Amino acid sequence: MENLRKITSKNNDIFLFIDIPDERRNNLGIASGESVLLSIYDSDSFQYTQDINLIRYASIQSSASPTDKEIEFFELVKEAGELNYKKTLVNEYGITNYIRYSPKLTFKQVAMDNHIVITGTLKNANTKSIHSFEIPTISIENETIHLNDNLQFEYILPVSTKVDKVEFKLDLPKQVLTRGYKLK
Repeated sequence: MENLRKITSKNNDIFLFIDIPDERRNNLGIASGESVLLSIYDSDSFQYTQDINLIRYASIQSSASPTDKEIEFFELVKEAGELNYKKTLVNEYGITNYIRYSPKLTFKQVAMDNHIVITGTLKNANTKSIHSFEIPTISIENETIHLNDNLQFEYILPVSTKVDKVEFKLDLPKQVLTRGYKLK
């Protein structure tokens, strides 16, 4: 595929992209054509898109030739229309470093006096990504929970609580995740 390019936008999104001229869109400075976004979150899917307003030409930071494996991957997603993220898939096609990995959240629970203290710790799921580790805003019932310098937080409940599960919302720049913790 000689027209296929790997482009990087100013916000570090990486696409496999075939620019298909469209006079009206191009005159407005908008690229359109066929594309597959490589820099998805590990909880998302790869999607083939066609004939949509993709990106402003002015927002393209760089353009490069894709590898043979990336070309094969583009064809695979084009044929399928959509493919879920799988570690084996991204490893096979050499695109692991383009993935935005969601932070992992681990919990500990201790009883103190008349309270239950839940301690949450954020961890970087994969250090191979070219995308920096994104630290989400964490909240519960629209109340922001503050992280300390060790990327930990505490949430305190009374022992007499009737709650058996606590839902924490992780708000990332391009995705919102919910992580539940079942009380012991």
